Amino acid sequence: MPNELSLRLTGTGLSDTGRAVAAALSAIAIAITLWRAWRGADWITCAGWATLALLLGTAWLLPWYVTWVTPLAALGTSRRLRIATVLFLAYVCATRVPFLLA
Repeated sequence: MPNELSLRLTGTGLSDTGRAVAAALSAIAIAITLWRAWRGADWITCAGWATLALLLGTAWLLPWYVTWVTPLAALGTSRRLRIATVLFLAYVCATRVPFLLA
């Protein structure tokens, strides 16, 4: 997703610095969800947020990657995770799945 945003905003791909920032932000988000699960939060919901953070920070996104987070969002207790997953699915469909216009 960071690479896609960079292409749309600047016309060029993501730089090495941008990739490092995206990876660091994903790692921070994953660490926070791990800490929350350790403190007693619903582990399925935390795993869903961590997976979503990983997918949002990856430089290469393929459409079937969204299937990694959908079961966790369905089984988790967070309504916000479900909404974020649906929005992410819509984004992936809009940007990665070719639609034929007749």
